[in-house]
Amino acid sequence: MKKTQKQLEKEFEDWLTIKVKEYSNLLNLNHWEIEVRHNKNLGENVGMSTKFAGSAYLQATIDWGDLVFSFWKDKNYKTLETDVIHELIHILLYPLSTLSYARFTTKPEVEEKIESTCDHLSIALHRILNK
Repeated sequence: MKKTQKQLEKEFEDWLTIKVKEYSNLLNLNHWEIEVRHNKNLGENVGMSTKFAGSAYLQATIDWGDLVFSFWKDKNYKTLETDVIHELIHILLYPLSTLSYARFTTKPEVEEKIESTCDHLSIALHRILNK
């Protein structure tokens, strides 16, 4: 029996959620609450987009659109997994970007965020390289 579009989208979202959890753990982001959801309003050239509730809440939503769904249907998993990592890096860099957008940011504040980002990446890369 052929699957409906809705069933395929659900199957893809389940797959994508598993990949987000897998890579967020590798990137040391497992303390974040990350929701994955379909957004039919993403442009045709936009695969995924990440929105934040605020770094203090450690909550983010990764929206996916038809472009990445087509990658999945075509079994283009390498591109999809790279896209997942890309969105997770947005989460990793979110505290630094919010600081840099602040009106009055001091050099020590920026340096501290850069250092904490480097620490974070060091842990993540160590985890990946010693898997």
